[in-house]
Amino acid sequence: MKRCISVHFGGGLWGIFAAPLMIRDDSLFYDPSYFRLQIVGWNALGALIVALWTFIIFLIVFGILKVLKVLRITKDMYDAGLDMYYHDKKAANMRLRMKDGTEPESRIVRTMTVKAREKQ
Repeated sequence: MKRCISVHFGGGLWGIFAAPLMIRDDSLFYDPSYFRLQIVGWNALGALIVALWTFIIFLIVFGILKVLKVLRITKDMYDAGLDMYYHDKKAANMRLRMKDGTEPESRIVRTMTVKAREKQ
């Protein structure tokens, strides 16, 4: 979740502010005037409006989904685990094997599978 916010929201904001700052001969860096500062201000206002619009739509859509109880799972599904519900096997029991049936040489993969088995 944190990565998608930093990539999409952060990258989008950078795109909004980079254009008026870096357009050659018309940017705030090349011509630091009140008019150029206004352009950056209008872009900031536009970014704020888009963020508010997104938040409001988010609240409406997820509010409807919450009322319809689409976002909830049953207690049985929670207790068994969604991997059992959807795939009929526990994800923690899945072990990586090579084509010839041996375990991988990678210490990282072996450590991850051992830790997953210990959590059971």
